[in-house]
Amino acid sequence: NQSINCIKNNCRRGSICAVSAVASYKCICPLGWTGTYCNTELSTDTFRFVGTSYIKYKDQRFNSRNLKYTQVSFSFRTSSRDGLILWVGKAEHGDDDYLAVGLEGGHLKIAVNLGERFCFPLTFKNVSLCCNRWHNVSLNLNSTVVQVFLDGRESILEDLDPFERYVALNYGGLVYFGGFELYKNMSVITSEIFSKGLEGSIRNILLFGDTKPERFVRNSEGFNIHDGLVV
Repeated sequence: NQSINCIKNNCRRGSICAVSAVASYKCICPLGWTGTYCNTELSTDTFRFVGTSYIKYKDQRFNSRNLKYTQVSFSFRTSSRDGLILWVGKAEHGDDDYLAVGLEGGHLKIAVNLGERFCFPLTFKNVSLCCNRWHNVSLNLNSTVVQVFLDGRESILEDLDPFERYVALNYGGLVYFGGFELYKNMSVITSEIFSKGLEGSIRNILLFGDTKPERFVRNSEGFNIHDGLVV
């Protein structure tokens, strides 16, 4: 059915044609394009994800980074109580190093793996983050100590390994937002820490101590990203 519906599709800009319950097909646009047929250029620093979206950023300065220290911050709003927001890591195998931020039951959930091949996620249950209100998250990972600020207030401060057996986040120069490539199984990659992608928007993304928000114009790829200012 998919091949029949998509034989004469009007999808542009390298988009993916997929069967739609509303119309005969829909176009899943690559990063930087939006619209019914992906022919409208997307120029924004507020990115909307629909559960099957992702942005993959390739850090060109990975080889010169201090892997013992990672700093990221962003603002988000969501229409769902569960979903992956951020994944710093290669997302190839369940035992890869990673730093993950997402939601579970409307609460902020943090997971870090520095090489132990397992982790115990941290969940901040004092505040419900659903739905459709903007929140800011700022996260510092200094060796084995993770510190998280939610809306300007310290919410998590935890030493993941006082013995410091593993102290560096070997993330392979890759950072994901909202989900992974369409062919990847999120539950497998995240060891069932997260099972679905983000349904919501992200803006004001600062990576590794940068002072200007990332717009993902270069060194990035993705699909199904929309203008987050348009609901």
